[in-house]
Amino acid sequence: MRRLRTLAINLALLAGSVLVTCLLAEVALRVARINTPSTVEFVPGKGLRRVPGSTYVHTKEGHSSGRFNAHGFRDVERDVKKPAGGYRIEIFGDSFVDALQVELPDSFPTARKGDRGHGADGRRGIEPRSIRVRHDR
Repeated sequence: MRRLRTLAINLALLAGSVLVTCLLAEVALRVARINTPSTVEFVPGKGLRRVPGSTYVHTKEGHSSGRFNAHGFRDVERDVKKPAGGYRIEIFGDSFVDALQVELPDSFPTARKGDRGHGADGRRGIEPRSIRVRHDR
């Protein structure tokens, strides 16, 4: 009986140690941004999309890190409603629009002069929105 009790205690300690080690490893990997949760999710009937609000670190070609906006696009936060008296330019594209290889301010949609609420001629009210269309297989 004593031997069975000792075995049970040892197995419980082993299981607890493995659990604590796994939790500490998970925390360390997330802090180091090595093993982050997926930034892509499957939506039934629609396909793949970026998880709104998820963070990313891209190191395959170039380097960038950041957060996808509330709509799941790699862009600054934008209201659904168009600015009063302004224009909205929707920029659709593939990886060139997504531009994970560079930081967001250097990406194609935001690097143009007309961004940040001003048109190329200095007038206010032009708002470009970056929308990546995924075609992954």
